[in-house]
Amino acid sequence: MTFLWRGLLGLGALPLALLASTPRPLRIQPDSTTVAEAAYAHAVAVLADSVIRQLAVLPTRAQLRVQTAFLDPTQASAVPFGELARRSASAADAAESAAERFGIMAPPRDLVALHGELTASLRDAQTALGRVVAAAAACANDAASLQRCQVPFTEASGAMTRAYRRYLDVRRRLGDQVTDTGTILPAFRVPKQE
Repeated sequence: MTFLWRGLLGLGALPLALLASTPRPLRIQPDSTTVAEAAYAHAVAVLADSVIRQLAVLPTRAQLRVQTAFLDPTQASAVPFGELARRSASAADAAESAAERFGIMAPPRDLVALHGELTASLRDAQTALGRVVAAAAACANDAASLQRCQVPFTEASGAMTRAYRRYLDVRRRLGDQVTDTGTILPAFRVPKQE
């Protein structure tokens, strides 16, 4: 009996509120990897995607129209190459700024290699935009020139297409890597196709 009494007295050292209260549910904090991956995914969605959106300065449909305009010199002179050069230069500046901010990010350890590939694809996009600027400026001066206008413009538009595809491929693989644990981050949510 003395043993039981001492045990009950020992409980007296605990606050009565603690003994009487109902247990609180434990808060499970996301691990640091999940938090880092979520922050990184957000940076991809905001910064890296904004670089790629700059490639929309010359959409595929417009590229085809320019290419067909090259077939008829009178139509080629009607293409606003000067405006295209100005818009492309502005897009290249915006892409460079966003790519620099994205490039200095420290990705989670498991995403370092893909971050390098994504950063390289952003550099490709910047280079392609620079080529479009140069080609459009040359075409503004002489749209009928095969060597100074048509060939460089065709190569520049092809470089833009390749940069865009490479970016989308790396971004898809990055999304797969981030969501491999079953975590679905808003930045990598893919709409359901019916």
